[in-house]
Amino acid sequence: MLGGFLGAGKTTALLRLALSLQLKELRVGLITNDQASGLVDSALAEELNLPVREIARGCFCCRSESLVEALDRLETHSQPQVFLAEPVGSCTDLVATVSLPLERIYQKGFVMAPYAVVVDPYRAMQSLGVEGELLFSPDVNYIYRKQLEEAEIIVINKVDVISPERLAGLRSALEREYPETRIMEIASRDGTGVEALFDILGTETGKTRQVMEMDYERYAVGEALLGWVNIQGVLEAAEKRGKNGRKKSKGAKALKSAGASPSTERDANTWLMAVAGGIAKRLRKRGIEVAHLKLSLTHGQAVEGEAAGGQGEAGVLETGALGRTTSPRSGGMAAVQWVRSDIEPELTRKMETPWTGGRLLINLRAEGDPDVLAADTFAVLADWLEGMPEIVMTSIRTEHFRPGKPVPMHRVAVA
Repeated sequence: MLGGFLGAGKTTALLRLALSLQLKELRVGLITNDQASGLVDSALAEELNLPVREIARGCFCCRSESLVEALDRLETHSQPQVFLAEPVGSCTDLVATVSLPLERIYQKGFVMAPYAVVVDPYRAMQSLGVEGELLFSPDVNYIYRKQLEEAEIIVINKVDVISPERLAGLRSALEREYPETRIMEIASRDGTGVEALFDILGTETGKTRQVMEMDYERYAVGEALLGWVNIQGVLEAAEKRGKNGRKKSKGAKALKSAGASPSTERDANTWLMAVAGGIAKRLRKRGIEVAHLKLSLTHGQAVEGEAAGGQGEAGVLETGALGRTTSPRSGGMAAVQWVRSDIEPELTRKMETPWTGGRLLINLRAEGDPDVLAADTFAVLADWLEGMPEIVMTSIRTEHFRPGKPVPMHRVAVA
């Protein structure tokens, strides 16, 4: 299990780890997790042809039975030798509520690797008071600091975008605050330092099993300050509608609540960056701090019916039932992320082929009112629709809310 706050780079590190294990001829299974369904992270794993299960509508600790079910399904269908799990980025106390229950209550025979927590160096410097203003409220920062406290390994990510002097200052602060915790440095994007981390995760077992004191009331307040927005939709050519008497297009008015259209050049990368930039501009104007914004656009003809956001048993979304395009790897994927308000959105995956339609996913997490976040996101999508009727958005599924109070199914309080 690889933890860390929203925007730390967990997904990039986890996918790189999965591919590294495959090169060593080990079978891998991934489990992603979120308070809502329709994750860009799951789509990225699918695009790399990795077996993935998605635990939706609750964190691992609150959905223990679903987590065990997902592990069993992966074991049945893919027979992984290594399971990789990515918890919700706003969750903590995972050793006591996930790792130890798996070992002692469910007794599935798993050997747990050391619990590693990935951090964005700039966000970590803000949290620790090393440099920069704390952009999240103290209650959100409480969750961030608790994630660091329970880590067996703190992984400073993105060392390729920070100066050696700043990195040294951050490392010194972490060593002072957490003297018994191992500190490692990586750049998951270009692979710097990742093999040393992977060797530890692949050969060592968790030993310290840090069980913290937790104020669950304050934890709940911190989570409730965050707004969650998930949008899933299918984009397709307007002329393809109208078969069997169906309407050609819902038109721009309907898309005021949901809808989008690509640029006339059908350039998925440029279009996705423009949407992300529009959302970023609106949030900055409101003074809302983003935790992460992820968008993906998968090329291809979408599956019909309930595939767009289809829900499996017990809240487990399965590979092939995620509403993805029928053959995502054949046409490629574009992906964009934005993880701090003081930087710009970046294209993290480029679609190499001309784009004609497919599946759009948007995951937005920010410290703000979810109604406002959703309205701003839809307004940007509607803006990009105006005057571009050749593509319409259908099979729309949306969720926006504040996370509820964490209520773990199990908590093992003694390591």
